[in-house]
Amino acid sequence: MRLPLLLGVLVLAVAVPPGSLAAQQTGDCRVVETEEVTRSVVAGEPIVYVRGPLLVRCAAGEELRADSAVVYSERNEVQLFRNVSYRDAERDLSADRGSYFSVTGRIHATGNVVFRDRARRSTLRGPELEYLRPMEGRPEARVSATGRPRLVALPAEDAPPADSVVIDADRISTIGEEQLSASGTVVIRRPDMTAYGSTAFYDTGVGRLDLAGDARVEAEDLELVGDSIRADLPGERLEHVAARGNAVLTGEDLAVRGRTLDLFFEAEVLQRLVSRGSPDAEGEPRIPTVAETADFRMEADSLDAVLPGQVLERVIAVGSAYAESLDTEGTDATLQVEGDRTVAIDRDWIRGDTITGFFVQASPAVVMAEPDIDEVPPMAEAVAEPERERVELERLLAVGTAGTLFRARDEDGDPDGPPSLNYVAGRQIELRMADGELEVANVEGLRRGVFLDAEGIAAAPPAPAGEDEEAGDDAPAPGGADR
Repeated sequence: MRLPLLLGVLVLAVAVPPGSLAAQQTGDCRVVETEEVTRSVVAGEPIVYVRGPLLVRCAAGEELRADSAVVYSERNEVQLFRNVSYRDAERDLSADRGSYFSVTGRIHATGNVVFRDRARRSTLRGPELEYLRPMEGRPEARVSATGRPRLVALPAEDAPPADSVVIDADRISTIGEEQLSASGTVVIRRPDMTAYGSTAFYDTGVGRLDLAGDARVEAEDLELVGDSIRADLPGERLEHVAARGNAVLTGEDLAVRGRTLDLFFEAEVLQRLVSRGSPDAEGEPRIPTVAETADFRMEADSLDAVLPGQVLERVIAVGSAYAESLDTEGTDATLQVEGDRTVAIDRDWIRGDTITGFFVQASPAVVMAEPDIDEVPPMAEAVAEPERERVELERLLAVGTAGTLFRARDEDGDPDGPPSLNYVAGRQIELRMADGELEVANVEGLRRGVFLDAEGIAAAPPAPAGEDEEAGDDAPAPGGADR
């Protein structure tokens, strides 16, 4: 930015007698226009008053304009008033007022400030802006705008205005050509997402955005929150988003919460999600990571969801894993399985050291087309309307200290009566689903099994003592399944 040079020229040009060569030209810049130059001494300090219009122009095309100026030559300070503007090959600045301090290399602009960087396709607007030119001890230029400025930038030269990135904050600062920071109620809007935080830092060189302080990112039908959020955007393409501290991802059909959340993208489409909780530590309780849908809940020390093309394919829950249906009976009913050990019977559940859920794409819903009132066919044709990809649970596999309880109703029984109950524990349990209902249960290494039909639930006898000597077989399940 050549503005400091222009202002230095102005200081030199108006500080010498009007008829001299320096008053007209200094280096490759010259004072082209001034209407009147008045000199005076105030409290022993020489002051020069310039009444314009003032125009300083350099050979390379840079221009500085103002309606008037005051030059304090001894302290190397220039004050510019009304219709202040600067322009060079890459940038332009306009403001109501401006000041330049040559010793510190500082430019201070106030009132309707507009700073455009045409090379970077960005415009910064606000009530106040400070520019610090590069100098010894400060190798890169710095810009700082305050008073709730707005930065608007286009990601590509041929991008339409609708693709602009808009940043609003109490303060926006840049260092050099690559680093940008914002603080105070930061809002960043892109066509594909909106981000919020108390502070934000963006490094275009490495393509990284950091949000902190009640950080939140909204994208289409997803919302991600955390104490801090980092997004990796090499080449302006989203590859990885990491939320740290009280992380929660909320989608249209799924919510995941944990200590940390990592989202991995390919071609800016979500492919994988990893969530971690906090396992048991000395003096600290276990905090699991949890995934929930409208009728299903899964928790573990960590969850790994595989979503090729953003379509859920597999979820792996590792470490004290537990999953349950949420269609509870609204009671705290339990079943005694050994001695004084009981398990919840108001829901279907499964547990294990590791649980893997396998999902398949559901068939799209078919709706009846509305008949044409002018030409009613004999029967309305069924057509499939395009809709968002839906998936359904196909299989659950629990491994290591596995246990499950599932309910079943007799088709010929009382629909309002209690269901029959199946409880099994083993080394490995597989549940296969069909149309959302349990179809087959396979157990390897059976350790315990209890079946009660609907009529016998109220008087369920205890399981024979000593049937299983392993203390961990009926250890309480996470989420309160074992009571």
